[in-house]
Amino acid sequence: MVKLVFAHDNKFKLDEKGNLYSGGAFNNEVFERYTKLCDELIVIGRVERIDSNQVRNLNLITSNKIKFVGMPNVNSIRGLFNIKFVQKEIENIVKECDGVIARTSTLGLMAAKAAKKFKKACLVEVVGCIWDALWNYSLKGKIIAPFMFFLYRRWILKSKFVIYVSNEFLQRRYPTKGYKLSCSDVVIPSLSEDIIEKRLRRIESMKDRPINLGIIGNLDIKYKGHETAFRALALLKNKGFDFRLLCLGGGSKQKLEYFAERLGIKEKVTFCGVVPSGEPVFDWLDNIDIFLIPSLQEGLPRALIEAMSRGCPAIGTRVGGIPELIDNNFVIKPKDFRGLAFKILELVNDKDLMKEQAIRNFEKSKDYVKELLDERREKFLNEFVTYSI
Repeated sequence: MVKLVFAHDNKFKLDEKGNLYSGGAFNNEVFERYTKLCDELIVIGRVERIDSNQVRNLNLITSNKIKFVGMPNVNSIRGLFNIKFVQKEIENIVKECDGVIARTSTLGLMAAKAAKKFKKACLVEVVGCIWDALWNYSLKGKIIAPFMFFLYRRWILKSKFVIYVSNEFLQRRYPTKGYKLSCSDVVIPSLSEDIIEKRLRRIESMKDRPINLGIIGNLDIKYKGHETAFRALALLKNKGFDFRLLCLGGGSKQKLEYFAERLGIKEKVTFCGVVPSGEPVFDWLDNIDIFLIPSLQEGLPRALIEAMSRGCPAIGTRVGGIPELIDNNFVIKPKDFRGLAFKILELVNDKDLMKEQAIRNFEKSKDYVKELLDERREKFLNEFVTYSI
């Protein structure tokens, strides 16, 4: 019987009936990557108790191979008092397993530490840069960023198996001496040429309707760049085009609503809330004319690849893996709202350029089709499991 542990700081939800849910990236498809390799998968993550009437737009996790172990948040001042308890709990779990899959996070690092203690095989999934995440978070983050960067860099360098979601960026910052694979964790279904044909027709119809700009990201996360997008929209307001900014993502909209009101663009911004991953997100993207990703930090953003797979022209910042994905002519500096506004106008004033970018992004997204990534990832994970047992 093969038993694996998966550890990450993701906040999972448990209802009063014991049903497990998650928002965002985690769903049955993602966990199937691991459950097909083992008899039992113990998932370690943060936990939030919810009522069954709060599960709308969440992903229900249904695999009978998954056993979930919820941990308190250790990424806060109050959480510091729980570190020893959490580390001990994780050690008790890891010593009874065959191998650990540790996604870069505090719980992932703690699980990797336990794996080292008990001489268990460990695979690290590098999904983002801890330096960028902390540096763009707060003053406290800037203080601890150098220490955590060194800690993560040393951890990954010495890891036997490493999967990077980027092709270049994370590999440069966090090299490893072990076996490595470049493989995004995005889930893009097989792509039909009907998608790009529909996109090109949409571009042709732009003068007859409002132009929709789209951004995806939790509203509470400052590094997603909502403020940059809002400032760009304020500059565009008097340019003669009917722009709208559609914001998809959870979190409280209160601060951003107030910011939009101060800029005089409140009526131009729509907060769309959360939708389940998969088709609902793709349907939302089909209503977007230009996808914006003005982030201050990223790994290899899934949302951008999803937008590209729907033929969306895209503008993003020169951070993380974004320059690996989109045309360099549409990469701007972080916080450069004037540059963002200029690039938006450059696209909407030239339909041929929009079509060119749509086709280019659609073709590039084919590198991330699920079947191709699954085949590469499964081979690598099988090698890890074979090594574990």
